Amino acid sequence: MKKLIFATAAVSLSFSVLAALTPGNVVVSRVGDGSASLGNTATALFLDEYTPLGVFIQTIALPTAASGNNLALTIQGSATSEGFLQTTANGQYLTLAGYNATPGTATPSGQTANNVNRSIALIDLNGVVDTTTAINAGTFGATRSATSVDGTGFWISSANAGVNYIPFGAAAAATQISSGSPTNMRVTRGIGGQLYVTSASGAFQGVAEIGSGLPTTSGQTTTLLPGFPITAGPSAYDFFISGNDAWVADDRTSGGNGGVQKWELAGGTWTLQYTLSRSATVGARGLAIDLSGADPVIYVTTTDNKIDRIVDGGSVVDSTVTTIVNGVANTAFRGITIVPEPGILALVGLGLAGLWLRRK
Repeated sequence: MKKLIFATAAVSLSFSVLAALTPGNVVVSRVGDGSASLGNTATALFLDEYTPLGVFIQTIALPTAASGNNLALTIQGSATSEGFLQTTANGQYLTLAGYNATPGTATPSGQTANNVNRSIALIDLNGVVDTTTAINAGTFGATRSATSVDGTGFWISSANAGVNYIPFGAAAAATQISSGSPTNMRVTRGIGGQLYVTSASGAFQGVAEIGSGLPTTSGQTTTLLPGFPITAGPSAYDFFISGNDAWVADDRTSGGNGGVQKWELAGGTWTLQYTLSRSATVGARGLAIDLSGADPVIYVTTTDNKIDRIVDGGSVVDSTVTTIVNGVANTAFRGITIVPEPGILALVGLGLAGLWLRRK
């Protein structure tokens, strides 16, 4: 039968002396410092590092005001589709996107990038934060995720401008590479040299490809992967694809539909096999996966503000779901990733962030 194990680890909101990130550990983006309720205003963002079993290691604060060439990087406190976190394919950096807005700025997603720049963070494995890259023109809307090969350029997903590309260190308008529908996109990743994105808009209810390869020019077509739904219902957020297997975080909280969906590709069509969740009322948003062992180990941020560790045994009854971290009031976990071992990742050569193999 399905084993549900509930473990807790206290979340510390105090700051540690900054240390290098440890390969194999989990890093999660957390919005809010616990002092005030979360709303649609710009809110401070933090990166919390934990061991794979949920032991707190340290916190890295993203800047809340411009300093030197660095910009502020905040996200909206109540925006569930912002703050997604990834690791670059070369295993050297973490990436995310937000707003060059001081805490308390009202609804930055509703302001143009001319008025509120969209800032991109590049964080090295020593915890040094660079937020010098800015999108400073265009409508853009909510800014959700940023992904990169090696930190020299970023693909950024948004609520009303699709997926855009901007080089590192630029302060300019981004190039909108996706054309047509949908324009409302969530998390973008490059895997195996192909750019993918999730959406829950119109006829795009799952994972889609954008153009061919890792394009940086406009006019790219978005194509839903065959087998994913074309009608409303699913609510896909983060995801990962490995060969003929895919895992998709779905944040629905009713009917037992939400959680981590496992899909398989056969005969050119993707088919949903099963969904893993702690309960029928808990959905998932951020997702990171470790494929180094006999069974995939998945880390997810949940709709009830926890970090769950899922061992995917190949079916619901053979899998385990363990809560390793409980969030605290007036904060929310958003994106999640696993700190890679650069040497191993370079051998894998996947193209972009998503699969982090760590030595046993």
